[in-house]
Amino acid sequence: MVGKITRYCVPFSIPSSDRRRKFTKDMELAAIFCIAELHRKRGIDFILKRPAEEIDFIVQALYPFLLAPNQNKTLLFDGFGFISYSFKYDLLPSVETFINNLKRSAVNPQSYSATLMQYLDYFDSFTGVDKRTIKGLITDRDFINEFLTLFDKAVRVRKPIVDKIILSPSINEDTVRILSNEISEFRKRLQTDLNTLQKAMNLLNKLTERQLTKKQTEVLSIEKLYDKKISKTKEVLSKRAERIRSHFDKKIMDIGRELDKKIQELHKEHLRLQSRREELLETRAEYATKLKSLDKKKDSEDILALQESISEIDEKIGRLEDRVEEVAQKVDEISKKKRLEISRLSIECRNKIGEVMGKLDELEAEFKAKVKMREESVRSLQELTEIISSKINSLLDLKKKALTEFEELGIEIKTRRITVVYVPFYIICFRRKSERRYVTIPTSMVESMGGLTKVKSLIGLSDVKSLLKPFPHIEELVNEFTLLLEENPVFEAEIAEAGSKLNILKSKSLRKSIKEGLKKLCDEEWFSENELSLLYRILGKYGD
Repeated sequence: MVGKITRYCVPFSIPSSDRRRKFTKDMELAAIFCIAELHRKRGIDFILKRPAEEIDFIVQALYPFLLAPNQNKTLLFDGFGFISYSFKYDLLPSVETFINNLKRSAVNPQSYSATLMQYLDYFDSFTGVDKRTIKGLITDRDFINEFLTLFDKAVRVRKPIVDKIILSPSINEDTVRILSNEISEFRKRLQTDLNTLQKAMNLLNKLTERQLTKKQTEVLSIEKLYDKKISKTKEVLSKRAERIRSHFDKKIMDIGRELDKKIQELHKEHLRLQSRREELLETRAEYATKLKSLDKKKDSEDILALQESISEIDEKIGRLEDRVEEVAQKVDEISKKKRLEISRLSIECRNKIGEVMGKLDELEAEFKAKVKMREESVRSLQELTEIISSKINSLLDLKKKALTEFEELGIEIKTRRITVVYVPFYIICFRRKSERRYVTIPTSMVESMGGLTKVKSLIGLSDVKSLLKPFPHIEELVNEFTLLLEENPVFEAEIAEAGSKLNILKSKSLRKSIKEGLKKLCDEEWFSENELSLLYRILGKYGD
C-alpha cells in the first residue's frame, strides 16, 4: 500500500516575480543561518548572568499535506490536523412516510385531500441537525490558492529522503481514505435527500394531477348526465307549459269574446241612441223654425203646441244623452274588466308555467351545485398541493445549497491515488544549558533588495528577514507546529534527536555552502563586508 502513494516535495524558496537574480541553495542556507543568528538571544542579563544561547541545530523538516481523489475533485488535508472543516447535516422529516401515505390515500379524492391536510405543516423545517467535523480538511480558498502556487513548483520524490526530517502526520493515508469515504457518504446522503425530496415532489404533483383529472372526469360526467336530464326534463316541461299556455289562451280568448260581444251590443245601442238623438234634434230644429215663423198674436195655440213638443223633445234628448253616457260608462267598465281579467289570467298562466318550469331551474341549480362543489374541491387540492410543494421546494433549495457547498470542496487537481505533498520549513533549535527553544522558518517567497534599507549592524539585524517572505497560511500551520513542540515533550524529544543527527551545521560540505551563500548575499548588499567577516567567524565555531 505504501508503494502506491505518490510523493511530491515543494522547494523551500520560490523567487518572487520581481527578483531577477538566481537564488541558489547555498544562498538559502546562508539566509537561514543569518536569520538563526538574528533570533539567537545573547547573554546580556548582567544580574542573572545568563549565558548566550547557542544554535543547537538547524534542520529542514517536511510538513505533510495529503491529496485524496474524491469523485471529480481532489481533497486537501493538513497532515497534522491543525485545520478542520465542520459542517452541519440537516435532518429531514420522514419523506418515505409521506410518500407511502400519499400512495395509500390516492384511491379517491376525499382521502387524498384529507392526507394533504394532515401533512400541511409536515415540511415546515428540518427535524434536527447532525454536526460533523472532518479533521485536517482544508476548504479555505485563499489557503488552497496558496497551496496550488506551491504545488505548481513541486517535484516528484522518487528516491528516499535522508537529509531532512520527514514529519509523520497524525492524519495518514488510511485516515484520509476513511475521511474521504465519509465525505463521499455525506455527499451521497445529501444527494439521496435531494432525490427523495424530488421524488416526493414529483409524486405529489403526479397524484394531485391524477385527482384533478378524476375531478374533471366527474365534472364532464355530471355535465353529460345533467345535459341529458335537463334536455329531457325541458322537453317534458315545455310540453306541459305549452298545454297550460294553450289552456289559458283559450280562457283569455273566451272571456275576450264574451266581453267583446257585450261591448259590441253596447256599441250598437250607443249608435241607435245617437241616431235617435239626431232624429230628435232634427225634429226639434224643424219645430223651432216653425215656431219662429208663427205670429205670436194670431197663432198662439200653435205656438203653445210647438213649444210643448220642443219641451218633450228636449226631455227625450236629455234622457237619451243620459243613456248614451250610461252605455259609454258600461263600455269602459267592461273594457277595464276585460283588461283585468286578461291580466289576471296571464299572470296565473305565467305562475303555472313558472311552477312547472321551476323543476327545471331546480335541476339546473342542482347541476351547478355539484359542479361548484367539485370545482371547490379542485381549488382546495391545488392550494394544498401548492403549499406543500412550496415547503418541499424550500427544503430542496437548502439541500441543493448544501450539496453545492459540498461539491465545491477540494481542488481542481486530477489524481488517481492518495498523494503526499511535502512543504519544507526550517527548524532552528537554540540551547541555553538544558533549555531548548525553537524558531521555525516556513516556505518563503524570495524577495529582491529593491528599496530596502541597507543593513548597518548585525546585532538586531532585520533586513535579511525581508529576503524571505513566508507564505502566510503555511506560516500559520508551522506556528501551530512550534506550539506542538512546546506542549508535547515526547514529540519535542523526537524532533531534537532527529535534528541533532541531520543538523546542517555539522556537515562540512553544508557549512561550505553556507559560506559561499553568505558571500553571494553580501554581493547583493544584504549586509556589509565587515558583517560578512563576522558571520564567517561565527560559522567557523561549528567546524572548519
